[in-house]
Amino acid sequence: ENGPPPNSRAPCKMAPRPSNSKPRRLLPALLLAGALAVPVLLGGRAFAEGVCGRGRRELLAASAGALAAPPAGPWVARAAPWSGQYADPRHPGCRREIAVDGLNVRVEGSDGTPGCSNGEPQRAWRLSAKLESTESEDVLIDFSPKGGPKNLLGKWDGSGIVFPDGNKWSKK
Repeated sequence: ENGPPPNSRAPCKMAPRPSNSKPRRLLPALLLAGALAVPVLLGGRAFAEGVCGRGRRELLAASAGALAAPPAGPWVARAAPWSGQYADPRHPGCRREIAVDGLNVRVEGSDGTPGCSNGEPQRAWRLSAKLESTESEDVLIDFSPKGGPKNLLGKWDGSGIVFPDGNKWSKK
């Protein structure tokens, strides 16, 4: 349709453009988007094979999709540290998992005696917690369902959550 078959060694040829065409204000953006879209369209083979066999319409459609995708906001990086799995040194091998939905936090896990690595019986639990803001480095966890304090402060230290008693849940 737009040139020789993809496995051909012949160069790509495009139809000449009329000399009275409109100014190309979007050309740099389309070229960049097209260049970024080619590897996606070709399934990672963009540098192993020629791209002559692909139609310009496919390339432009993929470019439009890439340009339409909204960029990630700065808050995405801030919400990420809390969510995930953690290791608790006081309960080795036991599950510790945190999920964040806005300012609401769900903490789930299990406890064994003393840990969960050697087939000890385990008891699962679920706790609720709150963030003051989406950028907060402090979380208040309600440990009362486990017999602990209602609002225990946990502080993010860059690699995990540190509690007032010195215990630290390290993010896996």
